Amino acid sequence: MTDDGHGGTRFPEAAHGGGFGIVGLTERVTALGGELHAGPRAGGGAGWQVRAVFPAGK
Repeated sequence: MTDDGHGGTRFPEAAHGGGFGIVGLTERVTALGGELHAGPRAGGGAGWQVRAVFPAGK
């Protein structure tokens, strides 16, 4: 998932507060054997990128 940094997206009321954000995502992804990468978009552009990589099934 990427974000262009321009804003304008409104989250549903149920999405506000109580979450564990990147820490919670990292825990869930690593529990499934994957890796989570989160940070500014590649290339120095505005916005943010979150990428989860999971191993291929056996």
